[in-house]
Amino acid sequence: MFVLSIVVTFGILICTAYVAYKRTLDALHPAMFLVPMLMYVYVARPATYAINESIGVLFRSEPQLLLAQFIQILGLSCFCFGILRGTPFSLSRPNRSLSGLPEVSRHKLLGLALVLGGIGVIGFLISIFTVGGFDVAYSQAKGGGYTGSGYVRELPHLTIPAIALLFLARKKQGFALEDWVLLALFCFPFAVSGILGTRRGPLFMVLGAVIFSHMLFSRRRISLTKMLPAVGLMGISVLFVFAHRSVIYLNSDFEFSLDSLAEVIAPSKRVSRDRIDSSSVWLISTATIVAANQSHVHHWGQRWGVILFIRPIPKQLWPTKYEDVGFEWMVNGRSFEGISPQYWYRSVGWLPPVGSAISFIADAYLELWYFYTLLLYLMGRMFAELWKRARTLSGLWAVIYVVSAAISIFLVAQSVEAFFFRFLFISILTIAAARFAGIPIQITTAKQESPVNSSNLQQVRF
Repeated sequence: MFVLSIVVTFGILICTAYVAYKRTLDALHPAMFLVPMLMYVYVARPATYAINESIGVLFRSEPQLLLAQFIQILGLSCFCFGILRGTPFSLSRPNRSLSGLPEVSRHKLLGLALVLGGIGVIGFLISIFTVGGFDVAYSQAKGGGYTGSGYVRELPHLTIPAIALLFLARKKQGFALEDWVLLALFCFPFAVSGILGTRRGPLFMVLGAVIFSHMLFSRRRISLTKMLPAVGLMGISVLFVFAHRSVIYLNSDFEFSLDSLAEVIAPSKRVSRDRIDSSSVWLISTATIVAANQSHVHHWGQRWGVILFIRPIPKQLWPTKYEDVGFEWMVNGRSFEGISPQYWYRSVGWLPPVGSAISFIADAYLELWYFYTLLLYLMGRMFAELWKRARTLSGLWAVIYVVSAAISIFLVAQSVEAFFFRFLFISILTIAAARFAGIPIQITTAKQESPVNSSNLQQVRF
């Protein structure tokens, strides 16, 4: 039955990607980059545990495991249905007058990119020099900068829309030497964090921002044969730095290990309860669902409210904010996701390692019980709506779509709030800065008289 659940998951994801591409013939549809990541988390990883016979060791009760699989399949189905439900059979053809955008508008876009990117780079440098400079920050494995202000730590995220704005501003004439310098500058914070700091999220974000921006603002239609290898390259790059996270740092004796990379992609060793892999999102997610069912713990939106509204309040103004709202477990580490250790040992027999993360499906279920299905459907619709607006209205909608694609790894590999916190932080600041600069969120207008569908999209180049 467990193997059958993996096959069903595979079928749902493949059908979603096929239907989405069949309708749109657009390689930049959200299904094209979300499905490969979901396939790795919900198909490849559980399949490896089934092959190396670790399932019986990791889960005490097969019925509880199958129930957790059902919950994840149901959530995945709702998310995919939301994507397809929001994907029209025809799409208004975008106005190609963007290529004739007035020079003043291009200067405004470039200026906005400089402001956002500059703030992001400065925030990164502050965190680096706070700990003593690059030598100190990256002279050890999994290094990096740090500052006491959470707002300063989040500023490098503004380099993501800066990259997209740079590509948008230079869509007509292409990149000159100074543009390549700016691109390198904007990529610098997350490239360093991703490579020298071996951080998967930052590396995926900077690669995604560059690749998706280049493809979305390309003067030629991007084929699926270009998109899928690009997504694959992003995935392999992320797994590569993670596999070598203990040996990548300044002045290290780095040696490439194909075995380490292969073990991260598809673990061959049987997993024991005292050797839990914190990087296995599927394993931690499934165990969280089992533990939540055993303990009857659901937060009903309170945990997300604390993260989205209480967390942004500076600790200097409210030092005991988590304790005062009853969520001290978020900082004292005495429980994982609010589920006490006794329920973890009772349900699965082990505790998730420090630094573990759960995917968006388990996170939504833990928060909302079976009402998570509605949320996941709406999230799928959100991705589809952003794609439609990026394709028909372009402008800042396209920039926001690039942002959503670049940070989508946090949705699949971390949690709902990890994605939305970054998405809201980046989007709100980007739109506010654009409005201040007099840049409308919609730069082009759609020509309603020129529908695009699967029969004529091949003749239409976005």
